[in-house]
Amino acid sequence: VAWYAGRQRRSRRGGDLISREHTQEALSLAYVHALAGRAGLNIAAKPIFDYGIDGYFYRVKMRGRERVETGPPVRFQMKASVDWQHEGEHVVYDLEARAPDHRRARAR
Repeated sequence: VAWYAGRQRRSRRGGDLISREHTQEALSLAYVHALAGRAGLNIAAKPIFDYGIDGYFYRVKMRGRERVETGPPVRFQMKASVDWQHEGEHVVYDLEARAPDHRRARAR
């Protein structure tokens, strides 16, 4: 059963729609795509085997008459939360301790 604006929804044929979590992930990814586009970056999202990396940002530059990706990619991991607050100019939320350990293990 999918959730939209906090309410359950079903398709017109009576079948369930995607899960609430998948809906949230799709909206988060759409937002990241918009940010990448505004920044002039190329984005490769959702590798087949997700080991904590949701995608990559690539810088783009002109080489002659063509635009090409350049430099090493910047990996990103999306996070979504409904439990957050503003503190000054920052958005603050709790993050499980395993996430930093997971990133550190990847660097080895």
